[in-house]
Amino acid sequence: MIASVEKHQQELINLSDSVWKYAETALKEYKSSKALSDYASKQGFRVTTNVAGMPTAFIAEYGSGKPIIGILGEFDALPGLSQKHNLQEEALKEEAPGHGCGHNMFGMQRVLGPPQLSKN
Repeated sequence: MIASVEKHQQELINLSDSVWKYAETALKEYKSSKALSDYASKQGFRVTTNVAGMPTAFIAEYGSGKPIIGILGEFDALPGLSQKHNLQEEALKEEAPGHGCGHNMFGMQRVLGPPQLSKN
């Protein structure tokens, strides 16, 4: 897993930064959802979009058989939390949405691709 993260490090940082910049609120994460699902597809996942009639929801599947592991990732921004990339509270755009609790990174944890499991 560590090797996979290191291999994809810059791609994942760029993806996280994109979701941060989009700062889309719940059920309106159109750009974020597309960026994440496109990346998952490029990593070899079978991607199903528009899940349960929700245009921003998607499922990314890899492999077949068991075990089946499900992980929920959310990537919505919160209203009024626009924030510049610094440690001091400073809005990027006053009253605009932003990521205040790391949701811009949750999606990246889910689209790394399948872990390379050791046969040992």
